Amino acid sequence: MLHTIFLPISVAVWVTSIVLAAYTYKSKQRKPSLGMNLFIAGTFIALSLIFIPVYNGMYSGGAAGLFKTALGAMHNALRCFVLDGEIDYVQQFTNVIESDWIGGLYSLWASILYITAPMLTFGVVMSFFGNFTARLRFRLGWFKREIYVLSELNDKSLSLAKSIKQERVNPMVVFCNCPKEGDMLDRAHKMNAVCLRAEITDIKLKFRNNAEVFLFAIGENASKNLTQSIDLVNRYLTRENLKLYVFSTRPECDLIINAAGGENAKIKVYRVNNVQSLIYSTLYEHSIFENAVHKGERKKIIAVVVGLGQYGAEMLKGLCWCGQMNGYDLEIHAFDQAPDAGSRIEAKCPDLIAHSGKGGMDEDCYSLTIHNGLDYGTVQFNQAVCALSDVTLVFAALGSDEKNLDAALDLRALLEKQGSYPDILAVVYDSGKSKLMRKNPPLNFKNQPMDITFIGDLESQYSYYAIIRSELEQKALTLHCRWGDEASFYRFDYNYRSSMALAIHAKWKTQCGIPKEAAAELEHKRWNAYMRGLGYQYGAVRNDRAKLHPDLVGYNALTQREQQKDEKIVI
Repeated sequence: MLHTIFLPISVAVWVTSIVLAAYTYKSKQRKPSLGMNLFIAGTFIALSLIFIPVYNGMYSGGAAGLFKTALGAMHNALRCFVLDGEIDYVQQFTNVIESDWIGGLYSLWASILYITAPMLTFGVVMSFFGNFTARLRFRLGWFKREIYVLSELNDKSLSLAKSIKQERVNPMVVFCNCPKEGDMLDRAHKMNAVCLRAEITDIKLKFRNNAEVFLFAIGENASKNLTQSIDLVNRYLTRENLKLYVFSTRPECDLIINAAGGENAKIKVYRVNNVQSLIYSTLYEHSIFENAVHKGERKKIIAVVVGLGQYGAEMLKGLCWCGQMNGYDLEIHAFDQAPDAGSRIEAKCPDLIAHSGKGGMDEDCYSLTIHNGLDYGTVQFNQAVCALSDVTLVFAALGSDEKNLDAALDLRALLEKQGSYPDILAVVYDSGKSKLMRKNPPLNFKNQPMDITFIGDLESQYSYYAIIRSELEQKALTLHCRWGDEASFYRFDYNYRSSMALAIHAKWKTQCGIPKEAAAELEHKRWNAYMRGLGYQYGAVRNDRAKLHPDLVGYNALTQREQQKDEKIVI
C-alpha cells in the first residue's frame, strides 16, 4: 500500500518545486539559478519517493532495512540524472500491483521523471559550457585596443554598452554578474557582448599595455558600487591606461575613493552622479535666457521648479548660479508637497536661502521662494502658480514619468491662461516615450504643439558621449587647467563639478554678449552663488571642512590677487 501514499506525495513535491521556481524567476529580485536549483531538488526528491516503495520489499525490516531502502532510492534517483536509472525495477513493481490503473499511473509518473532528470542535467552542463565559452572569449580579447567591463547587467549598463558599440570600432564589451537566462541576457548576446557570471572584482584584467580599459561600477546598489570601486582602485593602482567610472550619488563616494587611491594612483577614477549630470547637461544645452521677459531696460527670468527631490533640488541650486548674468534679474519659485521642503534645503545650504534678495551691485543676486506643503494637482498649488506673472521656465520632477508629463501638460494650460508661455522641461526616464515624443511632438486635437522638452531618458543619460566623451567635460578640463592640472581635475569631485559649472556659465556669457571687462566680476557673482549651493558660508579664515570661505563677499571687497584669479579664467 506504500505506493498509494508515496505517489501523490511525489507529485505534490514536484509540482511545488515548479511553482517555487516560477515564483523566483518572476520575482523582482530575479534569480534564475535559484529557480533551477529548486526544480532540480524537487525532481530528485520526487524520484526518491517513487523508488521507496520499490526498494522497500528488497530489504528486511527494522531500522537497517529502512536505511537501506532510503539509500537505494536516492542512489537510483541520482543515476536517473545521468541516463543510468533502472526503470526495470519500477516496471516489475507495477506488474504486481493489484489495481491496473494505479500501476499504469505509477509507471507513467516514473517515466515522466526519468525523462525530466537527464534533461535538467543537460541544461546544467550546457550552462557550464556557456560560461566557459564566455571566459574563453574574455581571455582571447587581449589583442583588443578598447575593452569596456561593466559590473552588472541591467538597463543602465545595456544602454551604455549599446551606445559604445555604435560609436566605437570593434570594442570588446564585457558584462559581469550576469544571470543564467533572461531578456537582458538575450539583449547582451545580440550585441555580441561577453557575459560572465563572476563579479567584476573576481576577474583578472590581463591585457596588453597599450590597450585602453574602461571599468564601470554601474550596479543598482550604490554601496556595492563603492565597495567594488575601492577594491579595483587598490588592485590596479599603477595602471595608467585604466579608467574607472563609479556610479553613485552618495556624498561620501569622493572621500572614500580618494582615500583608497591616494596621491600616487595612476588609475583615473570618475564619479558619475546621474542627478548632477542631468541638471548640468540640461543647463548647458537649454538656454534659460532666451525666453526671459523684458522689464524696462532689463530682462527677467522667472523659473518654477515643481518637486524638490534630488533632481528638483539640484536644478534649484543650478539656476541660482547659472542665472547670474548682467542685465538679467532672476526669480525662482520651488514647490513641494512636504511641509519641511524649505527647511531641508536650508539645512544643506543655509546661505543660499539667507542670501535671497540681498545681493548688492557686485554680488550674486537672486530671489528664491520655496512653497512648502503645496502639492501639484491641488487648488492651492494652481492659485500659487497663477499668482506669478510672466513665468519663463518650468522644471517638472515629481518622481515618475507619468506625474511629470501630467504636470507639464497641466502647467502649459494653466500658465497660458495667465498669458505666459514658458519653456517646460519634464524628466522622462523611459527612452521609448522620449524618442516617440521627440519624433512626433505631442499635439492637442487642434494640432497645437504642447512644446514640452523631455529630458533625462535612459539612453541619453547612459550613453558614450554623455559619460565617456562628454563635450562639456572637455571644456571644463580646459578651463580647470588654467589654474590646476589634469590629475586634480579628475581626482576631486569638487574641482570636477566646479569646472563644469564654470564651462556652462562661460557658454551663456558669450551668447549674452558680456564684454570682457565685465566678465571677471560676473564670474565672481556666479562663483558666489555656486559656493552657497554647496553649503558654504562666509568665514574670515578659509576652512573647507567647515565650509567657510573668506571670498564669499562682493567683487569689490576681494583682494587684488583674488580679482586676478577671476580675470585669469575670463573667456
